Amino acid sequence: MTYKPYLELVRKHFSFLNDHFNFASPLQLSSDNDPQGYGRYALIKYLSAWAFVIIERERDNVLSVRMGPLSEENGLAIEWIVEFLTDRNKTIDFKPYIELKRTAWTIRQYSDVSQAYREGRDVRQYGNKAVVTAIVKELDREQAWEEYRLATYASAIQHYCEPFLSGDFSKWPNLCKYVDQKIEDRIRSWTHNGAKHN
Repeated sequence: MTYKPYLELVRKHFSFLNDHFNFASPLQLSSDNDPQGYGRYALIKYLSAWAFVIIERERDNVLSVRMGPLSEENGLAIEWIVEFLTDRNKTIDFKPYIELKRTAWTIRQYSDVSQAYREGRDVRQYGNKAVVTAIVKELDREQAWEEYRLATYASAIQHYCEPFLSGDFSKWPNLCKYVDQKIEDRIRSWTHNGAKHN
């Protein structure tokens, strides 16, 4: 597998925003000083005349995708939007990420191999063949997982968020109320459970 920059993966799966909904090319607002976009933080934003879509990848592979009208600053998570628009019949489900049993490599070896591999350089100088092969397999697996998640979010947006992408936000106020209620219920549940344990 050839390692692709993160922005390239995003463009591959979210190109429908440009092609069908008149969004501008994505802006990579931050990549944590990693030119490949695989640092501790990456934020990519799509904008149209009426809406935005944000793909945010944080430390430890935490990925959030959200959208909203331009009048809002943060938007809402796609999970909430899909749940609301499908009357709670559909949720975004990801395959579980199963950690590999790591071969005995040092953090330095992993860092050196991953940087060289992502930049398309020869990785053989950074350890014996077994160690380098194991690290490359892990990197390929991590990228496949990243790509699967991006594809899942992109598919959900394409199938369920078409009115918002087209500028019709008539359901947005009710969606916001729904999300506020869900958050209140969750906080109430935490508070109640915390009180029971005290």
